[in-house]
Amino acid sequence: MGESSVATRTGILLEVAAVARPHGASEQHRAGRAAAAAALRRGGCPVTEVGRRADGAPVFPCGFAGTITHTARFAVAAVARGTAGIGVDLETADVDPRISRVILDDTERALLWPDHDPATLRWLFAAKEAAFKALSDCREAHGGIFWRVRLRSVDRRLAGSTTISPLWGHAGHHTALVKGGMTDRFAFALATRQHEKSMTVTSHA
Repeated sequence: MGESSVATRTGILLEVAAVARPHGASEQHRAGRAAAAAALRRGGCPVTEVGRRADGAPVFPCGFAGTITHTARFAVAAVARGTAGIGVDLETADVDPRISRVILDDTERALLWPDHDPATLRWLFAAKEAAFKALSDCREAHGGIFWRVRLRSVDRRLAGSTTISPLWGHAGHHTALVKGGMTDRFAFALATRQHEKSMTVTSHA
């Protein structure tokens, strides 16, 4: 199983692992755990085993925020120290435009998806999933439902443009910063939530 590594300027460690044949759920799970273990190892963590909550979410060692996503062919894990939460999502499947009425509110549709481009909808889906993971312990705000996290543009001047601009993911008063990119084949999003006492957030509705 091949792996590749990326370190961002913000200190986030990303690892990618290939999913072994026959690319089923168990192989995807193992690839995700392998990627997470590699990222923890690179981060200097003596514990590389990732636990599992009752709802299936991964539990990373104390002192490390972490997240995992996978498709049928690849798994991606990200870990970071000193971050309250982190989320990653990789989407390769098309998103049915009909569910936009469920996952996006009126403001999101007007400002972030004005042209109804399918690739942009896939990016917004990935962004919302990543933000939800970064805000996973804020259940009182989103009730454990990912589409209740609301997305807003960091820079209103870029809202509705073809540029993949950073987004804020909001759940109640909790906020995560979402960055990423897209092609005509996939969308990738990475969200981080800082400890709230150190945050100053300007939100654009």
